[in-house]
Amino acid sequence: MAVNRVVMISAGAIAYVAIIPVLGFYLASALYLFGMSMVLSDAGGGTRKKAVASAAFTVVLCLFVWIGFAMLLGVPTPEGMLF
Repeated sequence: MAVNRVVMISAGAIAYVAIIPVLGFYLASALYLFGMSMVLSDAGGGTRKKAVASAAFTVVLCLFVWIGFAMLLGVPTPEGMLF
């Protein structure tokens, strides 16, 4: 149901914003993207297939964000207490 997905995304986004100051932007983003991708995936094939697809999606997207912001634009991303 669409309402459940909206609630999950909203709760995940709130948790994501809350952990950025602790873990840093990239680690928090990786955890958020992987978690939301796993939870919201409609692809069949079992948990292993979803985990591999979610991990690939997370790595590619985080890599593009890092290249775009840090390397090309020189924009600093939020750092956390741990990283």
